[in-house]
Amino acid sequence: MINLQLLEQLVTVAQEGTLSKAAQVLLMSQPSLTRNMQSLEEDLGVQLFERRRNRLVLTETGHYTVQEAQLLLAKSQEFVEGVQNFYQHQISLFAGICAPAAEWELKNRLMERDQKN
Repeated sequence: MINLQLLEQLVTVAQEGTLSKAAQVLLMSQPSLTRNMQSLEEDLGVQLFERRRNRLVLTETGHYTVQEAQLLLAKSQEFVEGVQNFYQHQISLFAGICAPAAEWELKNRLMERDQKN
């Protein structure tokens, strides 16, 4: 299974342009990031970077992987938000109301909120 953290690091490398800048943004050492990118290449079984003198350049496969990683990471965030939203709907609201108009207003507002989600 692919580690989403490695994909986030790959996207950051692509956005920052160099491993050293990406490592600074990610608050990690450049050697650790290099090892993580090598690990990701091994996990995927493809070459993501062309190794040049003192720098790495994304291959075409690397660029494609970055695009797919961005989609997967966005979907992962949607998943988390969906689970959290489901959980919030499981929480019940109990209230004592004496006036029927207030009860109708509360029900209408709750229904509107549920329809938006």
